[in-house]
Amino acid sequence: MTDIVQLQQNGKGVYMKTHGKAIDGLVDSVYPVGSVFISVSETNPEAFFGGTWERIANGRTLVGVDSSDTTLAVSGNTGGSVNPLTTHSHPFSGRTSDASLITGVASGGDLNFSSGSVGGIKTAAHSHAYSGTTDTQGSNTNHSNWQPFFTVYIWVRKI
Repeated sequence: MTDIVQLQQNGKGVYMKTHGKAIDGLVDSVYPVGSVFISVSETNPEAFFGGTWERIANGRTLVGVDSSDTTLAVSGNTGGSVNPLTTHSHPFSGRTSDASLITGVASGGDLNFSSGSVGGIKTAAHSHAYSGTTDTQGSNTNHSNWQPFFTVYIWVRKI
């Protein structure tokens, strides 16, 4: 086809000599270099849009750019971990409060209190400190902790 086609881009007329060039110009306007194309088809968009496309974000979720967070401030950054459940433990410590003097005598399934003993055992007010570490957990291996997801092919136009 040799018909002249007029396209509008940014309010200005862009003249093309053929329908083929008009379509190329339209694709360049809709998907300029740096554009992302998402599809459930594995066909490279190069097959129908032209240009050069690269598959990106394989096995990753997309996160919006956030200029207030240095990790997320620039497009194209990656992060996260394949093995997020690292081997770890947690320290703990504390101190009991002073306990009141507990007294009483157990008899016949009822607790009858009398001064200075519980079941024949003498008790007194006290406090103590304690500390320790939890058992080690995690194995530095993958684990199933997936967010709900839907898989797609993600391409970025390079040329």
